[in-house]
Amino acid sequence: MSSKKNNSVSVIVSNPKVLNCSNCFELLTIPLYKCDNGHIVCSTCCDKLEKKCPKCYISSKRCKAIENILQSMEEISCPNEKHGCRETISYCRNRKHEKECIYEPCYCPFSGCDFVASSEVLSSHFSQKHGDSQNKFSYDHSFIVSLNSNDETVVLQEKNDGQLFILKNITMFLGNAVNVCCIGPKSSESKYSYNILACSKMSELKFHTFAKNVQRVTLKTLSSKFLVIPFGFSEPLEIEICIRSFPCDSMMQIFIKKLDGKVLPLRVKSSDTIYSVKEKIFNKEKYAIIDQRLIFSGNQLPDHQTIANCNIEEKSAIFLVFRLMGD
Repeated sequence: MSSKKNNSVSVIVSNPKVLNCSNCFELLTIPLYKCDNGHIVCSTCCDKLEKKCPKCYISSKRCKAIENILQSMEEISCPNEKHGCRETISYCRNRKHEKECIYEPCYCPFSGCDFVASSEVLSSHFSQKHGDSQNKFSYDHSFIVSLNSNDETVVLQEKNDGQLFILKNITMFLGNAVNVCCIGPKSSESKYSYNILACSKMSELKFHTFAKNVQRVTLKTLSSKFLVIPFGFSEPLEIEICIRSFPCDSMMQIFIKKLDGKVLPLRVKSSDTIYSVKEKIFNKEKYAIIDQRLIFSGNQLPDHQTIANCNIEEKSAIFLVFRLMGD
């Protein structure tokens, strides 16, 4: 431990697990709670446990001392920095950022290729190196794929944005189980839906669902939602597929106004929570999250509500005030 001239103190933690939740064993998240016996749990677990300690089943109380320590810890680079992420993350945001990072590594679906990169870079790699192995298609347009009995995976690539999809075909007891997955970070919500149509001379099978995001092609790529095509349904086995893209949560700009007149512009999504807005303010201005109060249309905004829930629109002004001592 060493003291610096600016009165800050550097501490080396030899066992980082001491900063993990005693229930889920993941990084602590604020607000956090501690029982009288010293067991600390994250906010997610505490809500599920109704603020009861998972170890001794007694009531837990807010532990602001540890919260302040976590908020003061230095920022670190994202683990996905080598894949393009330039975010620096405070300890408090590390757990959340890892689940949301769009630069999560994805693996090339071509058999024998060990290329790993973000989904955007991977799309370019596949076009350049394995262009002969892809099936090109366009969103909102149906296309036919012929499956042989030994075809376990078929790579599909959209003509315009290069997005990669996997048509998975697994032989089961009753027939062929097929579905479509999107290669992308699991942090991103699915923004693609698809239809599968299989026809025979006597009947047809239809299937509609959303494409799950996967990072690599494995036996687990077949999700819990798939279409089973019975053996002998049609020869050869041809299926008609249509993949649709729907708009993702768009960005907007809002303005955070302080009582001293200073204005802080922020880029947010309508699905962002008020707590995540406070995190953005902390990242820019280092104002402690627990001290921030955001006011819009005369009302204090609850942490769990989203931008959309609070009727906040593009270029809205939100006032930032600070918690009074003892509040």
